[in-house]
This record gives sequence, structure tokens and C-alpha cells, in this order.
Amino acid sequence: MFGNLLKKFSALLIGSNSTPGINTEDDSGIPPGEDLQLREINRKFSSEMFAQLLLELPGHRQSMQAAYTSGNDRQLRECVHKLLGGTAYCDAPELEASLRELRMALRTGNRDSVDIYFGRAINTMDITLRASGYRAS
Repeated sequence: MFGNLLKKFSALLIGSNSTPGINTEDDSGIPPGEDLQLREINRKFSSEMFAQLLLELPGHRQSMQAAYTSGNDRQLRECVHKLLGGTAYCDAPELEASLRELRMALRTGNRDSVDIYFGRAINTMDITLRASGYRAS
């Protein structure tokens, strides 16, 4: 199931005209032919990383939920840190922003803030998964 999902998203993203995470303005100073090659490499890499993130997102969500439910903020911080690392190479700004907000709330130690931003992060993960066509088995 996940292999098919990865193929589907890689094909979808690679075949699209948008280039996740790539600035289309030519301000790099790289010769035009080489610039196109680098952009294509970056686009494919970002697409592949995003597809991989989608495959791993249900497991990350489950780990975060378990840490939150048990009140283990240290473990939750580790989960958020790991997932933020995964979003660094993908074009997933909403997910990245919600995780950064949760990380900041965890740093402050304010339980009300943690509760709010945890809910937002989980909601963003769910929206991302639904938009990708993921169906829990």
C-alpha cells in the first residue's frame, strides 16, 4: 500500500509544473543550462522527500499522540524535532509552521499553549494525510 502511495505522489509531484521549495527567479548567478539541471534535481529531490514524509507521517503522528497522551513533554519534543527535520527538505510550509509553534509552546512549558498547538499540529498532519489520499487501514 505504501509503495503504491509513494509512486503515486512521486509521479504526481514530478509531473507537476510547480517546483516545491525552488525559487523560479534567476538570481543565482548559475549559467542558464546548469541552473535548469540543478532546479530539476532539486525538484525531484524535494518531491521524493515529500513522498517519503507522507509515508512516515502516520507513524510520527502516532508517536506524538502517545507522548502527548502520557504527558511526556520530553518525548513529544523529540518527536517534533525529528519531524521538523523531515520537513526541512520538503515543501510543506503549513506542517512545518504548526510544528514550530508546538516546539515553541513546549519550550515555554505553558500547558494551555502546548494543548492548543498540539491540536493544531495534529490537525495539520491529518489535513496533509487526507489531501494525499491516505486512508488508515
